[in-house]
Amino acid sequence: FVVTDALGCSNKVSGQYDCPCITMAGAMPTDTLRGCIGDTLQTELAGLSMFDANDAYAYVLHDHAGPALGNILAWNTGGRFAWQPGMIPGQSYYVSFVVGNDTNGFPDVNDPCLSVSPGQVFLFYAIPVADAGADAAVCGLEAVLNAAPGVGGSWWVPSDLTINDAQSAAAQVSAVSSGTFELVWQVNENGCAAADTVKLVFQSSPATVSYTHLTLPTICSV
Repeated sequence: FVVTDALGCSNKVSGQYDCPCITMAGAMPTDTLRGCIGDTLQTELAGLSMFDANDAYAYVLHDHAGPALGNILAWNTGGRFAWQPGMIPGQSYYVSFVVGNDTNGFPDVNDPCLSVSPGQVFLFYAIPVADAGADAAVCGLEAVLNAAPGVGGSWWVPSDLTINDAQSAAAQVSAVSSGTFELVWQVNENGCAAADTVKLVFQSSPATVSYTHLTLPTICSV
């Protein structure tokens, strides 16, 4: 008998004949894409793919390395993916190009000719927490900061303040005159940044009243 496929190709068959799958997903890029929770990462197919007449394709975000699908977290036809609920920060996930029989615009994962490219690694990192410490008022023109240490930590201070070590969470700052100032503690881990602001009020040094045998400090005045 003669077998004809959807493309019009025919072959005369006697006995048993194995019809090979022609569907081929192709290759994904081999570099790793990294982002922070809240970012969207974009990928696209790097190699040639092959479809038969009734195939559809999708980019699939899943948790299995190699040419097979693991737990499917999301899929679409554009190759753009964001952090999904249930994912673990810093864990490798994979985006594969998948081709198979068209089911409502997406490939049928149960198609015996389903083709899955080895996935490109996607990594999403948690956004760190920045803590600049509590707002404070000090007598005098010097203060010691009290931020929570963090990876890549550094201070931004106004130009009329001087800081002895901008990378120290417990840096010392000094002002040229009394007033209220806002300082920013910034942290950066795996390329993900966060910042927190602290307000410092520098009050003028205590006034003193002198007597013959006694010097009495008064309260700090603004």
